[in-house]
Formats: sequence, structure tokens, C-alpha cells
Amino acid sequence: SGGKDSCFNMLHCVANGHEIVALANLHPPHSSGKDELDSFVYQTVGHDAIHYYAACMDVPLIRREILGTPRQQEMDYEETIDDETEDLYALLSEVKRLHPEVEAVSVGAILSNYQRIRVEHVCNRLSLTPLAYLWRQDQTELLQAMVANSVNAVLIKVAAMGLKPAHLGKSLSQMEPTLMRLNREFGLHVCGEGGEYETFTLDCPLFVKRIVVDEYEVVSHSDDAFAPVAYLRFKRVHLEDKSDPEPYNLSLPDQDWHAIASECQLTHEVGVLHGQTVEEETEACMLRMQGTCSVLPCRAASDLVLTRPTRLDALTQQSWTWRDVLSMHLFVSDMSDFARVNAVYKTFFGISPPARVCVQAALPVGRRIQIDCIVAPGPASRAQREAMHVQGLSYWAPANIGPYSQCVKSTGHLFVAGQIGMIPASLQLPKCATIQEQFQAETALSLRHLTRIADAMERPFLQHVAMCICYVTGSQWIAPAQAAWREFTQNTPPAVIFVSVPALPRAALIEWQTVLSVELDDNTYDSLTSRLSFSSHAMTKR
Repeated sequence: SGGKDSCFNMLHCVANGHEIVALANLHPPHSSGKDELDSFVYQTVGHDAIHYYAACMDVPLIRREILGTPRQQEMDYEETIDDETEDLYALLSEVKRLHPEVEAVSVGAILSNYQRIRVEHVCNRLSLTPLAYLWRQDQTELLQAMVANSVNAVLIKVAAMGLKPAHLGKSLSQMEPTLMRLNREFGLHVCGEGGEYETFTLDCPLFVKRIVVDEYEVVSHSDDAFAPVAYLRFKRVHLEDKSDPEPYNLSLPDQDWHAIASECQLTHEVGVLHGQTVEEETEACMLRMQGTCSVLPCRAASDLVLTRPTRLDALTQQSWTWRDVLSMHLFVSDMSDFARVNAVYKTFFGISPPARVCVQAALPVGRRIQIDCIVAPGPASRAQREAMHVQGLSYWAPANIGPYSQCVKSTGHLFVAGQIGMIPASLQLPKCATIQEQFQAETALSLRHLTRIADAMERPFLQHVAMCICYVTGSQWIAPAQAAWREFTQNTPPAVIFVSVPALPRAALIEWQTVLSVELDDNTYDSLTSRLSFSSHAMTKR
């Protein structure tokens, strides 16, 4: 779009080892004569100067007109003819045709789930990975980082109380004090995530040439006395060579696991507790869940292909659908089957799949896989169902390494998928000098993932956690995990179970699965929880 977010995210892509091979842009139809469209996804103001970016970055630029409109306005997106999202699909399809080496897309989304979901939907269809390093970062810190790292972007549109046409053309560094003040006074999003303003980047460290605006005019949309709406139209622009790129020093998160441990209030040294067992009591937890039980066993990974008509008949017998499933427990007898199981598992789910936890377990002889489900059927439950299914790489929390949502909310509960200690930007486990440090690093990262997922659903973790299951790959890790949980929950731990299992995904040492409470009025609570059901089978202890 030419905005600060798309340019700054490209800077993070390069810092994370990616190579930018092409630029892509969507713009209003020339025949419309419009600078701005009523789009729910795209910034189009400034489109008349976008073509300069090809020379600024010395890479090809592929452009396409926006022919669709926001026809499908639900939060979850499904392929819709003549929707503006399909213009992005057509654009990126053309990019892949011209540049088959392309593997990922840089996405400047910060807070908009509506925008993120549509970009991820298109990327999934084209087998591209979204790279969204700005996702859910603190906006004040983000703005300061942009200024500190020489992103010279100017305001090209204003549309909020306190912002005036006189602010158009001013740089982020010039506007930073004003934006901070308006945030304090009116709650303005300092990065413009509420649509308060839009920007156009004239220069950044990735540019080999900078853009110089010689002449512009101010176009007024609304002269409202409190929140006027106006934008810039560039009339004359030229490029200027740069002798040397500006220096920049991005602070990449998750480089120091000690800092993450401190953030999670973890201070114990694992070595001190190694091998000890701690007997403790936790507050009793009662979740008002009712339902029936059934068995969903498979004897081989390939058996999952048969489960739709034959093995998962428990769903169809009860007139349930996959949209009724809130959370899945996937038990495998051998974690080496994980990739093959995922490949088949994902064929059963479209958008907003259930949350999931996967562990290796001692299943009955001859059984390779077992699946347990928590189901909330019925129209009322479906209306309450809300999933967070973030699939792009970011610094926030891990994208899914399987076809599952980070969390699903319904029936007065928030079911959070099992979290292992992966570094979100790379989806790799940290590499530490000792096994004790490895355990502590994974513990800190996985607990932080829980809090960030809960915060994104506006349910602060420590205030709403009702139950936790902690899986570790050996009984020697139970005592350190208990100590970490007590510290993390500030010595008021909710109900928790610690389970030793043979293996976890990615050879992780620890995985946390949690259920959080969600406030409902009594009538809604009784109506919904009476429908909550289980499809499950008790494991045999070995």
C-alpha cells in the first residue's frame, strides 16, 4: 500500500533472513476516477505514486485494479465471487506465475483480524506463508521503532478527533508527540489501527532511491469541526538517489530466554529442583459440562481417511458437525506419525478449526491413533462460537504447526490449544547449552504464549484460567514444571494436572493445555452448557 506498516514489516522480513523478490499492489480502477474506495481491507490513498516503489527498491512491481467490493463481511471468510478479497487472490496468482520462486507474503497487519483472516485465506489457497511481524505488537513501541529505524513516512490521510488537514504531509517523527497526546486524551490508536490516519513512505533503509514530493493538493472529504476527513493527492513527484542506506538496528524478540522467563515471573533454577517431587493441593475446579462419550480409535495414520464415513460416526449419529467441535485431543502411539496424521487431519476442517492438543501416549496394543472431542452442538452454541486461528509467522505466538485454532470460545469457556515452547518467528524450539536451560526456555516461551492468546481474546490469563494440564516428557520434569506454574500463577494456582508422556510434537519437553472461564449471564450459561458434549475414550495406563 505504501504505508508505514507494509514498509516496516518488509524491514523485519529482511532482518529475519527473507529476500524480497517482488512488490504487489491493488489500486482503484482507472475508470472510476477515485483516489479512495470504500474498502474494508486495502489502503488506496496515494496509489498514484505507488509505481515509484519499483525503482526505490529495485524489484519488480505487479499491480491490479480492485474490481470487487466487501460482499462477504462476516469475520470468517469463505471464497466469494466479486468480493474484494478475490482481487488479492488474482494479484498474488499473477505474482506466482511471474515469480514461481515466491514462497511468502509480507503483511503489515497489526490489529485487524478482518484483514488478517482474508490475507491468510488467500495465502492458504496459494500455498504461501504470511509474514506478519507487526501482529499485535504494542503500538507505542512500534511507532517509536519506526521512527528510530529511519522509516520516513508522512501522513497522507486524517480522519479522527484531534487530527487536522494541517497535519497532512508531516512525518512520523514530527507527529509522534501529537499522536501520543491524542492517545492519552481520546484513546487514538497511535499507529492508526482504528482508521485515524494513513501514511505514505517516502524513504526507508530498504530503498535505493527516496521519493521527493514537489507538489500536492489537499482533498477534503468532510469538514467536520471535530474530526475532519482529508487526504493528499500528489501532483508532482521525483526520485532522488541515495549514496548510502540509512543505518537501522531492529530489536528482534525472543533472542534471550532469560528475559522471557523474567517476563513470566520465573526465577527458579531448574537444576535445583531436578528430580524432586512436590505434593501440593490446588483449588478445586468444577466445569459445568454435560454430555455423552464415544470411542474414536484408529489403528494407523491412513485410517484417518476412513473416519469421515466410518470412524467418526459419533458426530453424525448425534446430528453434529465439525463446526460444533470446540477442542480435540489427538493421541498417537508414535510421534513420528505426526506429519502424516496432520496431512490427513487437515482435510476435515476449513476455517476456524477446533483447538487441539497432541501428545504421544501408550495406547492399547495395535492402536496407533485416538481422538477425543469436546462438542457444543446446536444453533445457540454455534452463534457463541468464536475461534482465533492465526496462521502467519509473527513475534506474537506460534502459528499453527497443525490444522487447529489457537483457541475457541463457546459455552462459557475458552479452550486454548496445547502450547509448546516454539519461537514464534521461526517455529523452532530454542537451542540452549544444557537440557536444564532448554526446559526452562521452553517453559517460559510456552507460558508466555498462553498469556498472549488469552489477552488477544480479552481474557487476562491469570484472572480467567480454570484448569490446566501440563504434559512433560519425563517424570524428572514434573517438579520444575510445578515450581514454574506456582511462580507463574503467583502462588495461587488453579486446578492443574501434571502428566509424563513419552513424546511431544517437535521433540518439545513441555506442553500446556488450558481452559479459561468466560463470563455469561445465567440464562445463556445454562442454555449453552446443557448442550456441551464429549466424544472421548479413557486411555489405558501403561
